[in-house]
Amino acid sequence: MKFYFKIFFFLFPIIFFNCKENSDVPIENPIEIDENYFKAFSCTMPDQDIAIDTLNNRIYVSELGFEGKIYCYDYENYELISQTSVPDYYGNDYGFTFGFYNESPELFVGSTQVIWILDGETLAVKDSIKVYNDSDDRKIGSLEFHAPNLIFLGGCNTGFPGDRIKVYDRTTKEEISEGEQPSSCFRIRSYQNPSQDSIGVIGLKYQTSSEKITLDIFNNEGVFLESKVNYSPQADLTASLFKTNDFAPYFISSSEGNIFLKQNLKFSTTLGGDFVDILITKDGDEIVGMTRDSLLQTYEYPSLNLIDEMVLENIAFRLFFDNQKLILVYYVFGEEDSIYISKLDF
Repeated sequence: MKFYFKIFFFLFPIIFFNCKENSDVPIENPIEIDENYFKAFSCTMPDQDIAIDTLNNRIYVSELGFEGKIYCYDYENYELISQTSVPDYYGNDYGFTFGFYNESPELFVGSTQVIWILDGETLAVKDSIKVYNDSDDRKIGSLEFHAPNLIFLGGCNTGFPGDRIKVYDRTTKEEISEGEQPSSCFRIRSYQNPSQDSIGVIGLKYQTSSEKITLDIFNNEGVFLESKVNYSPQADLTASLFKTNDFAPYFISSSEGNIFLKQNLKFSTTLGGDFVDILITKDGDEIVGMTRDSLLQTYEYPSLNLIDEMVLENIAFRLFFDNQKLILVYYVFGEEDSIYISKLDF
């Protein structure tokens, strides 16, 4: 596997960047855009996570601040499709996710008390699910959608004993069940077990001194089956960098690239780097990381041998795969703060 990169980036690291040349390129005219690096749209300080729809070539970016802005951008046709403001969203760090419900693209956005369900194209509000009462001290911390109709919620509660991972039915809007282990705040990731008979939901507990990792198992209808917990992870965990997929037998958390096994939630090994973002290939045999010193690195798993490395002149804050492309998303400070995108053959 190799990356093929046709031009050198002309940028300095993000925090010092001042965009002038490419910011004048009209995004509505794809003929004038170099796919390797182009301005997508103007945006003030994005949240830590993005959502993606690789079937329709959409990227969703939320903006920090009190307006709760969300943008939908077509990265193949270079077009800002829509934007909206979500009530009481306020740029929750991990509070939105993407999925297909009845073959329609939808964006699920968690405000303090409500899951807003937006049309994936227009970002118009289609529906909502009230999950907490007005007097409740809990809020939505993290969301995951699992086809065809399950919405998993990781709550955030400042009280004792904390909240549990919950699962809601997109169709009925009713709570189906909840996990076993409480936490003050949850960052969650869901995956379909390779046997196809159950769904695992890993919860990283942050803002708490209690247990740090949980794994709740649900059946395909969202009914809780069993729970595991690791009280002593023995390695750093970071809710903002948390990756896994259906087939990888592990998950990764922390900027060091710490690897934990799904089977027992135990720390296994580490990449030993300083990463901004990390990707895992579909079968889990390769790991791609963007480092804070502008290196794009690829490791083989489980050996962790470094099999490819590229020096970039700028740091992407998020990466994702789309077919044979690696898409890199940048936030650029300048006269007009903007989201930039580049595409590499993968």
